[in-house]
Amino acid sequence: MISPGQEAVSRFHINQIELNKDIHKSLIAPVNESLRLKAIGMSRNNSPVFADLISELKKSLILKFPEIEEDITVGEEAILQCNRFGWSFVRDFHIETYIEAAEIVDRQDLSYKEKQINMNDFFVKYLDEGDPGSLGAEVLVDGLGEEWEYLAEHVMDLVSKKEYQPAIPLIMILIERMMVNLDRAHLQEKIQKKVINSFEKQITKQKKEFQLYTLKNFDAMFEKTIRNNIFKSDTRPHRPTRILNRHLVVHGKSNPSTWTDVDMYQLLTVLLSLAEVIREHKKLT
Repeated sequence: MISPGQEAVSRFHINQIELNKDIHKSLIAPVNESLRLKAIGMSRNNSPVFADLISELKKSLILKFPEIEEDITVGEEAILQCNRFGWSFVRDFHIETYIEAAEIVDRQDLSYKEKQINMNDFFVKYLDEGDPGSLGAEVLVDGLGEEWEYLAEHVMDLVSKKEYQPAIPLIMILIERMMVNLDRAHLQEKIQKKVINSFEKQITKQKKEFQLYTLKNFDAMFEKTIRNNIFKSDTRPHRPTRILNRHLVVHGKSNPSTWTDVDMYQLLTVLLSLAEVIREHKKLT
């Protein structure tokens, strides 16, 4: 039989455990949220946070609070999953959107085609409801240059109106301009492969210092989307790439009547994501 003294001690230990849990929750919630916001480059006031948070401190916090590492891992895996289906990470859309999209296709009973359709439907609905064209041309000007502002505004206006046939080739032109603009030595370059390799080389110098999710997204987007789809060489109309190919579109070998809002939105996520990559690169140079 437990004595009153033992019962009191037992209650004390239980209360201590609960108190420790409460303290842990109260500590981790703001830290977790701050790191999450840091990862997407946002604060509660929609501005960058933890600008002076060095990598050593970030690693220290993750070691102390494993939940943070788990949350970041979930976000990174979601980005990779979405990239497999042609959707690049756009910071203004927030990481939770990509986690939700990844969960939609995380089913063994679905074929690849069914997963692609489900993810496409998810993002089209999300983008239609949010009107990505309202983001404004200013998000693109850093990567393009002020002389491209009018065309950037025109593209975003076309996106808002869902006029994807004229929007798609223009988005491709802006994507290419962003890459060329980073290394003006390649402005006259005709060999696409050299332009892409030069761009990757320039970015790679600083990419380890990028925001968490921008870093993870860059490698996936660049290899799976830009290099192996949009700018894939030796393409043929009867062998289309997963995402519309720049060569086929610009050279009139892709039938515009087959283009859809999915094609436009996929390319838009690449354009906006690329603009963010270049913006971060410029901050570090």
